[in-house]
Amino acid sequence: MKVWLFDIRNIEGKEDEILPLLSEQRREKALRQIDPQERLRSIAAGYLLRGYFHDREIHINEYGKPYLDGGPCFSISHAGDYVGIVFSAYPVGLDIEGERKISPSVLEKCFKTVSNDDSENRRRWCIKEAIAKAEGKGMVGDFKAIPEEEGLVRYLGKNYSVKTTTFNGYTIAVAVKRKMTFELDPYEVPYR
Repeated sequence: MKVWLFDIRNIEGKEDEILPLLSEQRREKALRQIDPQERLRSIAAGYLLRGYFHDREIHINEYGKPYLDGGPCFSISHAGDYVGIVFSAYPVGLDIEGERKISPSVLEKCFKTVSNDDSENRRRWCIKEAIAKAEGKGMVGDFKAIPEEEGLVRYLGKNYSVKTTTFNGYTIAVAVKRKMTFELDPYEVPYR
């Protein structure tokens, strides 16, 4: 399964050129961002979405997950310098995390056991968030109850296939709401 990654540094200084290409909804969301990096990630997400879906209308469910009428299923995530998107015939979730330390209080609330290894905690966090996104509800409810391992897992009575990988120091997890095998293939999308 290909994970399409876009380096936001490719569009630094080109925001005014790209903003008019985005949907009104995405443009407004980007312009609401106060932090320049968040604004750039939002613009890059819109750029990726437009590149793949052109003028198709993207809807948002009651939990904030974007979707298209008639598919395909997709998930989008961003962290640091990257925005990523993944596509599937089945409900899918993607999470990307940069090299950051998750606060001990968050770890204790979200994990059954906490590792002393920051990269392991990030990997487990990505898995949980990818499963939550594939479920379509995001991070609601008991986050500890969401599985934190790769392979075939069960959550809320459903099967999820989960894989992780790394790319340029980032941790990536994909969860598909289906029993299946797949490999993750990160691919960096060039600007134009």
